[in-house]
Amino acid sequence: MSSLVIDASVAVKWYTQEENRDEAIKILQAHMGGEIELTSPTLLAYEVINALRYNPFLTPEDQEKAVAALFLIGIDLKPPTQELMKKATRLANKYDITIYDAVYLSQAILQDTNLVTADKELTEKAQETGKITELIPLTSK
Repeated sequence: MSSLVIDASVAVKWYTQEENRDEAIKILQAHMGGEIELTSPTLLAYEVINALRYNPFLTPEDQEKAVAALFLIGIDLKPPTQELMKKATRLANKYDITIYDAVYLSQAILQDTNLVTADKELTEKAQETGKITELIPLTSK
């Protein structure tokens, strides 16, 4: 089974009405159907819930349901390691990206898979790694 690393910009779309939500849902459905395995640094949980916390359209109850759902989905959340963080530091400096973004990218590189993100700027900055894919409508691909 192939795997993908996703970042919070993709996972947040599962719980909100945002651009490219349909594409994010397709990734989730592929994971739930056993077609792909989703992995991510544990950072994902913090970033998703923080983003939902500040979404004016979600109640505290909606946020708590999203927390429960996020863990029921079965994403393989990887804890930080020295190797991951050293690589993230190098990538952050090389591509002028945040450590947060670099952690997701590092996870993809270390797993020899791709990071899927809705962050166009991150995709552009780190494209040369060959390990990043922007979440865009399938009709645009």
